Amino acid sequence: MPESIEAQLNEAMKTSMKAKDKATLSTIRMVKAAMQDTLNQPNGPTETTDLLWQQVIRGYVKKLDKYRDEFRN
Repeated sequence: MPESIEAQLNEAMKTSMKAKDKATLSTIRMVKAAMQDTLNQPNGPTETTDLLWQQVIRGYVKKLDKYRDEFRN
């Protein structure tokens, strides 16, 4: 069975720390923070699933796209 998205992110976080890859590390931390915000919402989910990770990551990408578009204008 393939690793969960959360396990993949944790592994990528360790790898980026060892490689001193600040950009990747920062991105992973921001995605994990977005997940924590989702879990802290009232009446929100209490546990992570791959589907929830996909939703959070999609939302994070949309937010970055919006910021990029605003920055260009």
